[in-house]
Amino acid sequence: MNLPAMAIIASTLLTAQADPKKQAEATAKKIKELQNARIDALTELVDHAAGAFKASRGSYEEVLEAQVLLLKAKLDAAEKDAERIEIYERTVSVLKASEETAKARLQSGRGTAAAVIKIKARRLEVEVLLEQAKAKRAKEKK
Repeated sequence: MNLPAMAIIASTLLTAQADPKKQAEATAKKIKELQNARIDALTELVDHAAGAFKASRGSYEEVLEAQVLLLKAKLDAAEKDAERIEIYERTVSVLKASEETAKARLQSGRGTAAAVIKIKARRLEVEVLLEQAKAKRAKEKK
């Protein structure tokens, strides 16, 4: 084999080896963009569902489902335990406020006990996940 042919083969091998890394970086970037687009879309869905619910044009189940989808999307995009804990804390706060809204609607005759209980159950579920994330982080720090 002559020298130019060996140079071409070597160059091709080096390029092929560099491509997987560049490809992985491009894939990671694309995934992050898609995750952010998903979060944006679900944030819009939560806002829309909450507005419809407050105007008595939608159900709280729609709001709750949208909030859960948003929570999952944010958790999928989170890269660190500290981010996940913050997401859980914000979600608990939102669910507590939602629970109070559902209670007020129940007292005014515009809501149901089932809606209050569903929200409470979802809040408790997220609080459990929050405590588990905190325990995991504390264990890893030891």
